[in-house]
Amino acid sequence: MIFQKKARLYSFLAIAFSCAAFGCKSANFVQESEHDFSSVRLEWNSTSEKQNVFTAEYCEERLLIHCVKIKLNAPEIKIKMLPQIAQEKSAFVKEFARKNNLDVAFNTTPFSAKGIFKNRGQTPLGICINDGKEISAPISRYCALAFFQSEGNGFRAKIFASQADAELKGASFAAGGYWQILRDGEIILFKKFHDTRAFCALDAEGTTLFLFAVEGLSYMECAEFIKAIGLENAMQFDGGASTQIIVGGNSILTYKNKVKVPAMLGFSF
Repeated sequence: MIFQKKARLYSFLAIAFSCAAFGCKSANFVQESEHDFSSVRLEWNSTSEKQNVFTAEYCEERLLIHCVKIKLNAPEIKIKMLPQIAQEKSAFVKEFARKNNLDVAFNTTPFSAKGIFKNRGQTPLGICINDGKEISAPISRYCALAFFQSEGNGFRAKIFASQADAELKGASFAAGGYWQILRDGEIILFKKFHDTRAFCALDAEGTTLFLFAVEGLSYMECAEFIKAIGLENAMQFDGGASTQIIVGGNSILTYKNKVKVPAMLGFSF
């Protein structure tokens, strides 16, 4: 009898973990948000005279959302990405930003957890396209953020619900995430599960990228926030302890990150 009870308990925990990790898309898992974002107003502050990178913060009791806005259609914009080769050594995003003199840098594609604190065995799980070359293979159930070069006018970006989309083959750069959380203004339903989140959104033209980092929100609450500020398409990157966003050489987070990651993107102007 004790064995059977333990077996049922382990089975329940396994199912719960699976739903949390893989985003069960069912209305049965929807719960009301703990936050009201209906009156969100962001005050964007430029980080330089070039007016290409802006930062903002949204604050309420026990909630702080860090926000970054990047103009992708600036003619002088350059994109840097890791990995450049398969099985490349992992790094801190801050190191990557400093080495390449980047205005903004952030972590992207999820990776295998083996050796997470030993900087080995960290293989990206999902698509990584660097300067037109596929470095890491796509995973169809995951989403992607892709950049397409516009002649003489920077880049245009697009979020893809599946990394198997054929259009991704024409991307100059692409980074994988987990799931699209907001599609054409519709919130994608997931089980309510709070964690540190790293997510992004695009404007309607795909010429402005928005980055966000926050502790303690569910996927759907992130989507609600994005929708409240007037955007219609958003996706999740690798969150949790991997979350890192660097602006002007410094982290915008309120805590020090101690995890090296194998996949990241950066912009310089």
